[in-house]
Amino acid sequence: MSLSRVRNVIAVVAMLVVVGVLPASAATWGASYAISEHPDFLLNYHGKARARGNVYNGMRIIQVCIKYTRGTELLEGPVCSNARKNSNGTWSVGPEVRMHTTDSWDPTDLSPKTVFSYTRKLIHPGD
Repeated sequence: MSLSRVRNVIAVVAMLVVVGVLPASAATWGASYAISEHPDFLLNYHGKARARGNVYNGMRIIQVCIKYTRGTELLEGPVCSNARKNSNGTWSVGPEVRMHTTDSWDPTDLSPKTVFSYTRKLIHPGD
């Protein structure tokens, strides 16, 4: 995709607070996704994302990035999955990207929460 077409890219940012009371936080857009799992309810978080180049709500998802933060501190990421346009006009699925981080062991509830964030890049399907 040429830089002139990037003008149509829309970045969407969302934050999911990971507090350890649910086993997963997930955002899915058809076949594309950003997921944070907290499988052991202790200190471990596992994030994964994939951009599949699919059209969802009238826009094509070409990139999904994820990261973990705590307060103003970047813990892990960002890592991005990028779908790519082939010479014949079809789209190839981006690789699934993964990351892992651990939570703070602060016995008080005064420490900042671990936050899982994602961004998406969207384009018009005809671009």
